[in-house]
Amino acid sequence: MGRPSARTVALRDQILAALRTEWPLPASTRHVCELLGAHRYDETGYRVYPQLCALDRLGIVEQIHRGSDCRDVFWRFLGDPTEADLNAAVDATDSPLPAAPTDCTADLDADTDTILSTLDSYIKALDDAEKRFVTAAASGDQDNETDAADDLAALVREFVDCCNNWPPPASTNNDRPE
Repeated sequence: MGRPSARTVALRDQILAALRTEWPLPASTRHVCELLGAHRYDETGYRVYPQLCALDRLGIVEQIHRGSDCRDVFWRFLGDPTEADLNAAVDATDSPLPAAPTDCTADLDADTDTILSTLDSYIKALDDAEKRFVTAAASGDQDNETDAADDLAALVREFVDCCNNWPPPASTNNDRPE
């Protein structure tokens, strides 16, 4: 298992904040959903219950069953974890890192460099084209405004085509023996 996504972490933080407001009293899963702003359990319950179970496994909340006749599950915040508790939880979810960097690190950096420079050049060109269009529109000259709009639209189309065709096709080596 890897690290939880940013969305999952944010949802867990919201759940913990809701349970802190009820502490030391337990809150049902339905009540936790209401505290998160849901009007009905089925709006968020399918996302909240697994996160409550995960927080229970991490020892941050506890699950309380009220008895066999009660269908609701209750949860209670156990208190803020210590730094050691948080580090242990993160270490338990981390996968071991490779001992040595792989050979593709340089390729990744080159690809990243290419992507960033391409995006940077498009951002600058789009910004310039937008400024030309605003200036032309403010001047009242219909021909200049139309030309600037056409240039901006062409640049946007070029950018979209670049994104749709990324990464560029790899060069083929026809000198290989068959």
